[in-house]
Amino acid sequence: MKTAIRQISATQAKGEFSPVEIRKSAEADLDRIMEIYARARRFMAEHGNPNQWGPTNWPPEALIRQDIDQGNGYVCIDEGRIVGTFFFLWGKDVEPTYGVITDGKWLDDSPYGVIHRIASDGTRKGVGEFCLNWAFGQCPHLRIDTHEDNIVMQNLLGKLGFVHCGTIFVHEDRSPRLAYEKVKTDVCIGVDGCKDGWIAAILDRGSLRIERFTTIREIIRNHPVFGFFLIDMAIGLRSSPEQLRPDDLARKELGRRSSTVFPIPSREAVYAAGETAQKEANLRVLGKSLSRQTINILPKLRELDEFLDVNPRFKNRILESHPELDFARLSGAVLMSRKKERSGLEERIAVLKRFLPACSFDAIAEKAKELKCNTDDIADSVCLAVTASLAAHDQCETIPPLPEQDEKGLYMMLTVPKKKPVRT
Repeated sequence: MKTAIRQISATQAKGEFSPVEIRKSAEADLDRIMEIYARARRFMAEHGNPNQWGPTNWPPEALIRQDIDQGNGYVCIDEGRIVGTFFFLWGKDVEPTYGVITDGKWLDDSPYGVIHRIASDGTRKGVGEFCLNWAFGQCPHLRIDTHEDNIVMQNLLGKLGFVHCGTIFVHEDRSPRLAYEKVKTDVCIGVDGCKDGWIAAILDRGSLRIERFTTIREIIRNHPVFGFFLIDMAIGLRSSPEQLRPDDLARKELGRRSSTVFPIPSREAVYAAGETAQKEANLRVLGKSLSRQTINILPKLRELDEFLDVNPRFKNRILESHPELDFARLSGAVLMSRKKERSGLEERIAVLKRFLPACSFDAIAEKAKELKCNTDDIADSVCLAVTASLAAHDQCETIPPLPEQDEKGLYMMLTVPKKKPVRT
């Protein structure tokens, strides 16, 4: 998740953590490594995870010596001091424990890298993230497991794009571990709502597919691995008027097309039963009622919010964007035409053709007829997929640059192409 991390990482926002190197562990590092593991066990116990390493005083010194002797132990050095350590090895079926997985399956059977025993001394933020990113740079197919009580690691893995694949059982005591995997992919997904469902544009190394799904869950079931996933639906719902969402900033940039940015309701309104209760809830929380446009999208807002709540590994991985703002930034001017009209759709297709030369009005019209949706639903989803592809190449930014989180930990932001001079 390159763009989102660059925009919202607390360590980077504060200008922290620029490690000098990662190198293989040496015999002289042993005492310091064992100090770090002792500190890691204390940290786990203090954060609701006393059973992963605590009962067995894991890992034993003999195992760390073995890692060093076999060249699979690594340390992270910052300003001449060891601040982190981990095990890393890659190859075909390098971890026997991963041969059997229950409650799911691995994403890819190709050779992979495995990371074990990752720990830091707690003096610098971002050590774990740096080490995992380093390992992915060595081998773009990683597997890792963690204890069900290790919420800190689960959150980090989700943030870095690892997918929870199922459950494995460690050899030491046959206790279960949550199994995660990350595979380098060029797949970028753009999703726009349509009547009774969603339109997804899947862009993979220049090849574009347009598919229709009934639910967000169905999209993820069919496409669980992606580089970036952008959706034209609000993510992050306010619980007070003081919280900042990106909507006002987007409206200001769109000028006379600001009406395309719908007012986003409070979370309480989204979950209220019935239109009257929804309006009253929003008035109570945000001080204003709800427009008909907003009421019409409440079911989809609720579906997406519930999905992210139940599937936390996709929190801040599925990101919000806005097609009209994306089109404006891609073209260098706010498009004043209406996309419901042919001239407006053709203007937007002309923008998309710069990135996808095969994109045409006839192709979109034919696909819309096949999928029983509107042509602008397809144009918007393709625009989102193009923007997602740009994000994967570090050509996007977020609005606002340092977004707030809502009460569920979701960042309230839009991921959009980096700004060019936009004429309104």
